Amino acid sequence: MSQQQNRAETGAVELAAATALLGLGRDTEARQLAATAHDACLAAFGPDHRRTTEARALLDRINAG
Repeated sequence: MSQQQNRAETGAVELAAATALLGLGRDTEARQLAATAHDACLAAFGPDHRRTTEARALLDRINAG
């Protein structure tokens, strides 16, 4: 896998796993992965990228629950 492909997938696995963990009621683990995804996406793509905003929305949902 090229570096370009790796960058394009930044945060995707963590975001998917965090969403699944939240669905299983494992909020603490979900929060940790969502924060990891958000930080990685923010660094790689900036605050306006769709994956960054998706990670931020998931974190907000976890923290509100």
